[in-house]
Amino acid sequence: NSGCLKMKKENNTNYSLSKLLDLKLWKEIQDNFASFAEIDIRLVDAEGKFLTAASIEHSFCQIMRSASPRFEYSCLPTFLGGEGKIDKNLSYVCKWGLTHCAVPLQINGAPALGYIILGPMIINRPSREYCRELSQRFNINEEELWSALLKIKTISLKNTFSLVELLKKMLGYTLTLAYDNIKHHKESEEILILEALLEVVFEVSRADIGSIMFADKNEKYLTIKVARGLSEDVVKKTKVRIGEGISGLALKEGESFVIDDKTSDNRILPYLNRPHLNSSMVVPFSLQDELKGVMNLGTLKSSEKKFTLENLKLVNRLINLTALALKS
Repeated sequence: NSGCLKMKKENNTNYSLSKLLDLKLWKEIQDNFASFAEIDIRLVDAEGKFLTAASIEHSFCQIMRSASPRFEYSCLPTFLGGEGKIDKNLSYVCKWGLTHCAVPLQINGAPALGYIILGPMIINRPSREYCRELSQRFNINEEELWSALLKIKTISLKNTFSLVELLKKMLGYTLTLAYDNIKHHKESEEILILEALLEVVFEVSRADIGSIMFADKNEKYLTIKVARGLSEDVVKKTKVRIGEGISGLALKEGESFVIDDKTSDNRILPYLNRPHLNSSMVVPFSLQDELKGVMNLGTLKSSEKKFTLENLKLVNRLINLTALALKS
């Protein structure tokens, strides 16, 4: 294996994030994910020492940095030397009133080796009065501060926890492989990441049903690895020859399809016998620069949602982010 892992067999007690991870490659994954989510991400060790720099330097943070000593550490939870009081979901509010999350990184249930820190983000936007009080306390221009606050991502708790879970499984996957490079374990960890990916994709696309299919060892057929909204029987029995059907064609051609009742592509028209669907997307899935499978997403007739090219771009970005984590 290569990529994000430095394969060093040691005693469990000697493991650390800096020994297990290629921090340069993780920073690439971190920055891409932060760009997609529009939320800053940093990595700290178990003592609260920053291992990676911020991915997004919000103008609000730049302003407060100049007004407050030990700025970075004020945005950590108390158990890492900061000032944020953490709740049961590992989210906390920093001294500036903004929400952050601390995602523990563990191997086989052992104490955390470190934490992914996400934030700042806004669950409930601060009032103008709060901004005024902050500006007066630190002698900062109120309009400048308010403008900076408005640029910070507003996100629901549900979406926050979905993103947290995907990030946690991505990095947990690489840590576990570095500690225990066993093939069958690797496959089970891949499934966990794919399930987390599908969950986040459902959140951002509002899909009703979906699956991720990978090619078999002989690269002749696609079978379902993970799915949502499909029966267990369908998941077990579905087998699509590569080059045939919409999924098979998408993989062979390396081309995405956004499909609804206005679709006129003659290559896929013969396969559009799906009266229960309102809209669908089929997106190729690459690993290590090779096409390995496809993601299928659909909305039901009962839904008003129709996929757009913007949805396709978001899904492609999430797939690419996940592929980086599965690169090893």
